[in-house]
Amino acid sequence: AQYALGITKFLVNDLGLFPAKQFVTDDTPREFRDKVCSYFKELNFGIEAEVSFETDGYKIHNEIKAHDYHGYPLILGGHWEKEIAKQTDAHFLNVSWPVNERLVMNSYYAGYDGGLKLIEDIYSVARTRFN
Repeated sequence: AQYALGITKFLVNDLGLFPAKQFVTDDTPREFRDKVCSYFKELNFGIEAEVSFETDGYKIHNEIKAHDYHGYPLILGGHWEKEIAKQTDAHFLNVSWPVNERLVMNSYYAGYDGGLKLIEDIYSVARTRFN
């Protein structure tokens, strides 16, 4: 929940992107879910992100497939989301466990340097579509 919120706030507040539905897969305890949802409503310019607390990847993938996206969506998730990204013609960046796309020894998306790394990775993924 923290990682999804941090990345969403950065992408919306600092880069001006608009969020689609956010899937929190860490089985956040029910007593904290309303508070987590409220944080996703505190984005700049009154932008809000819909949140779903779901641990079943099959249900998440079906919900992603059923959504009508405009352009090329960006899916940030674990290796399991790579296939659904292909099916929906989305850009995909592996930002959470399991990470099978690359070896990670000294890389992170936290803080100022992490934000720059995230921007580099997102735009690198997007550029590969046009090469």
